[in-house]
Amino acid sequence: MVLNRIPKKDELLKEIVLTNELVWGRRISNDAITDWLSNFSGAVFDKEYEESLALWILSNYVFYNEDEVKHLCRTVYREHLHRRLLLELVGAIDERLERINSSSMFSSLGRQGESGAMVLYLFRTTNDIGKRDIVPESGVLRPGTETVVFIDDVTLSANDDSQAWKYLKLEIDKYSQCKIHLLTLLASEAAVEFLAAKNVMVTNAITLTNENKAFHAKSNIFNLNSDHKDNALKLAEYYGKKCCPTDPLGYSNGQYLFGFFYNVPDNTLPIIWSKQNGWKPIFERYHKNYGRTKSSELGYFV
Repeated sequence: MVLNRIPKKDELLKEIVLTNELVWGRRISNDAITDWLSNFSGAVFDKEYEESLALWILSNYVFYNEDEVKHLCRTVYREHLHRRLLLELVGAIDERLERINSSSMFSSLGRQGESGAMVLYLFRTTNDIGKRDIVPESGVLRPGTETVVFIDDVTLSANDDSQAWKYLKLEIDKYSQCKIHLLTLLASEAAVEFLAAKNVMVTNAITLTNENKAFHAKSNIFNLNSDHKDNALKLAEYYGKKCCPTDPLGYSNGQYLFGFFYNVPDNTLPIIWSKQNGWKPIFERYHKNYGRTKSSELGYFV
């Protein structure tokens, strides 16, 4: 069978260079692209074909810059207020908003220093949330607080072992007298349904479906080049096992292709972000270090 033509390497490189210039904010250099392509050695297919497949995958990567993250913060807050107003039907809109605001406090989901704290800062400043409405480090709520709203960037996994649920369960136990809401920039349909069953109301700006998974039967990424999807999957799996043996297609078989200006989620294909086993990433992921700072790192500041 003759496969439909996939764009040649030079065509894809031109597209990626333009995207990097206009959309990605020059986050990557031409040398970084060359280094990343050197990972694909021709072990699965002809090297030039592998590079074309890799560049096609990269050309579908969605990068959220700071302005876009702020826009998502505004969007999810408006949607949150809209949903709350529908539940608060007594009185004029201004009165209802006042009751909602005076009885709510906001907090990042997860530990200090994780991405939730970064998003909470952008969420607070973008939506002009008062500091008195942020849960303090002591965890003590303002008198009259009825709802604690947690902020995060991504909620994708839908199971009892997911990090989001582990964090939320601790907060539910801690604030048992309050309603618990989660505002997240991106969420999967499955994660929203899973948390709703746990009595957590999730509001998100963008809903990810199977169409956003790189190699799913309904994937949008290979609409125009469906003949090459199986080969691209073989490529991603083979090299994914080299650079991320436990999750070659991303955590929990994520298969996603997106990241933020501050980090890349581990649900995204590892061939994009991993540094394991000598792999050269195109967009690096910064992993969580739950231990102490290495003394060797402190040496740089002495």
